[in-house]
Amino acid sequence: ILNGFSASGGHNFQFVQISSLPDIGLGSYVVWSVFRAVMYFPYDWLQTMAFYDFINIGLPTFVPDSPMYLCSLGTNAPDEWIASLWEPPEDVFPHHYSATRWLNGTYYWWGLTDFVALPGVSKFASVPDLLQQLSEKEALWRISGELRASLQQRTASASTFWRGALLRALGS
Repeated sequence: ILNGFSASGGHNFQFVQISSLPDIGLGSYVVWSVFRAVMYFPYDWLQTMAFYDFINIGLPTFVPDSPMYLCSLGTNAPDEWIASLWEPPEDVFPHHYSATRWLNGTYYWWGLTDFVALPGVSKFASVPDLLQQLSEKEALWRISGELRASLQQRTASASTFWRGALLRALGS
């Protein structure tokens, strides 16, 4: 469908499903890094790891600008597990973490996901919007730079945390 939209809009983009890439010898990070961009649909908890793979190699990553893709029943079911040892007051978290069945809760938690919160992750509102953004090479280079800078910040922050944790564990 996306390839049809691309061709009818005068674009020369080819959309491929990532699960097909290893079958044709294109399943490595090196190969992925030469793609123009990736379109990612958040749909399953374990598939979230691919999202981090994409952004960490600086591959411009586009997600739908809609909280309807917020995974709720598989990972955030209210009766599955207790997420914290205390119940935060509503002024801290106005919606329970599993309150994604209600519009206000869904929008609240969607805004806190890395799909929305991380610098450089791009959103698209429609297929024409996605195709327009994919056609802007300079913007894609800028997005890639933002993703790489964000990775450096997260790595530095994590390094500081783990250094302190290790020193405390060693009693230093």
